[in-house]
Amino acid sequence: MPAVGFAVRRPDETPLPRVAAVARAEAARHGGQVAGIALRGLVPQSALVDAAAWQLQLTGFRPEQIIENHIGRTAAAVPAARTAEDFVAEVASDTATPGGGSVAAMVGALGAALNQMVAGLTIGKPRYAASEAEMQRVRSQAEALRAELTQLIAVDSAAFDAVMAAYRLPRGTTDEAAARRDAIQAALRRATAVPLDIVRRALDVLKLTRIAVEHGNASAISDAGVAGIMALAAAQGASLNVDVNVIGLRDLEEGDRYRRDNAELMREARQVADEIDRFVRSKITGSS
Repeated sequence: MPAVGFAVRRPDETPLPRVAAVARAEAARHGGQVAGIALRGLVPQSALVDAAAWQLQLTGFRPEQIIENHIGRTAAAVPAARTAEDFVAEVASDTATPGGGSVAAMVGALGAALNQMVAGLTIGKPRYAASEAEMQRVRSQAEALRAELTQLIAVDSAAFDAVMAAYRLPRGTTDEAAARRDAIQAALRRATAVPLDIVRRALDVLKLTRIAVEHGNASAISDAGVAGIMALAAAQGASLNVDVNVIGLRDLEEGDRYRRDNAELMREARQVADEIDRFVRSKITGSS
């Protein structure tokens, strides 16, 4: 099948719909037609958005009307608290965010931080030379999880803010009501997925904690135990947010998938947390 290629270096000056129109015109001039269009390499998101707006003949369209863009800007607009006191004060304020999901993410980040500390207190100690490589891995993964969960503090707040913003959309006309309904569903989906991600990350912290309590510096056994408590609390708190937000989803099959994933993650989280607790207490009491 014959093919024709275009190198579009400035899609802002040469929109993709114009390129497609030229291709179709050339094909017609030679008695053929365009069977399909493929993209090679990378393309700016704005170029695809502009192409969609042109194809749909949208009037007055603004990029901020895209739900994902709105959520992304909201997340970027929520700065991380500079100190623990700042964050606690924000939680105590009379605004809905940061709320339980953000607190769960913060608690999970603290659990990861404690694992990182325990690993740091173990690495380089001759007594724990046999565990050196494993604790290096714990420290590296704990640092990454701490960063992820810290970021999720703001992401969770932004997701809930987007839900509230969607409920405030106008619904005076049929089109407005439909757009509002779709926006609410998209925002609720995001507000369910984010805390579920916190549950996953908290479970990852628990798995690291299990290694830390078994192979880490015995002098920090209680710190590792607290890491497990924090990680389980993070999972439980975020899990509640999943349960609350999934209720509003109209897609019942999707809601059931979220519920199943949430339940399976929490079963494993509780099991690992129990193992950690038993091991820590046996070490402290000297029963093993």
